[in-house]
Amino acid sequence: MNIEDLRKMCLGLPHVTEDIKWGHDLCFCIGEKMFCVTGIEGPLKVSFKVKDEEFHDMAARPHIVPAPYVARYKWVLVEEPHALNAKEWEHYVSQSYSLVKENLSKKVLDSFRQNSSKKDPVKRKASTKTKKAVPKKKTALKKKKVTVKKKKSGRGSR
Repeated sequence: MNIEDLRKMCLGLPHVTEDIKWGHDLCFCIGEKMFCVTGIEGPLKVSFKVKDEEFHDMAARPHIVPAPYVARYKWVLVEEPHALNAKEWEHYVSQSYSLVKENLSKKVLDSFRQNSSKKDPVKRKASTKTKKAVPKKKTALKKKKVTVKKKKSGRGSR
């Protein structure tokens, strides 16, 4: 595993973006929420989220520790790439993606669905019923009669 393999794996997942944060960390995000982080310099070290029930077992493995600052959210830091084999890398990165994605708001998830259907017409559902556009009701604005009283001039009128 190297940084290019990790990038290929992460960016191969739907709706993933990458960003450099804190000056030297490459972050992979879904809906602006991070699911995998690595440094852009130095040896490859990768952090990602794991299931609550897997956290302690993962952190007990050689070369894997609770991730600094985010361990309370069940993130681990893989300090040596060989600590996981290729199949495990694929599993844990995609699992982290899924764990983060399932906590996204309905609004964000709906925007993914809309963007997917716009880009790929094959994914659109074929509708058997044709929906007719319902015109919006025009609300009648009530006009108030405004009467303007002219001020009588003070000359000659008494």
